[in-house]
Amino acid sequence: MTSRDRVWWLILVTCLLLAVALASKALGSDSGPRTVEGKPVAWWAAKAKQARKDANARAATVRRLRRSLAHDPSVTESIRLATIAYPGFTAARAWRIIRHESWMTADPARARNPSSSATGLYQFLWSTWMSTPYGKAGLSIYSPYAQSLAAGWMHAVAGRGCEWDIDC
Repeated sequence: MTSRDRVWWLILVTCLLLAVALASKALGSDSGPRTVEGKPVAWWAAKAKQARKDANARAATVRRLRRSLAHDPSVTESIRLATIAYPGFTAARAWRIIRHESWMTADPARARNPSSSATGLYQFLWSTWMSTPYGKAGLSIYSPYAQSLAAGWMHAVAGRGCEWDIDC
């Protein structure tokens, strides 16, 4: 190879390297689209930040509602009433059943199992509910008072306190 050929090769390689450098610089300076679906990236970032705040607020509301269950006067009163009417039924047993059966909902008194017709604080099936004096009397299956009294009746009178899938 002559010196003239080497110079041409050197010029060619230099031009190719320069072209590659310019192309990579051009690609690097364009960091992608500055808009997505017609909205600037900053708008989407603010929207994501607000969505996270909203999700955290909803989670806090759910936690607050679950804590308030123990302080809901109607639920607490219904359990007290049932333990007075049926001394064999204790408040500890009632809370254990409620926590086991309706823990996933914000309003356990209105809880409904999506895979069955189990409803209310104690998740009574309709047929079980109708076998209690409170169901036969036409009281609402959603009433915490009627549900607690029915659960107490099942424990104390009917000997059916072990129908819930937790320890007796």
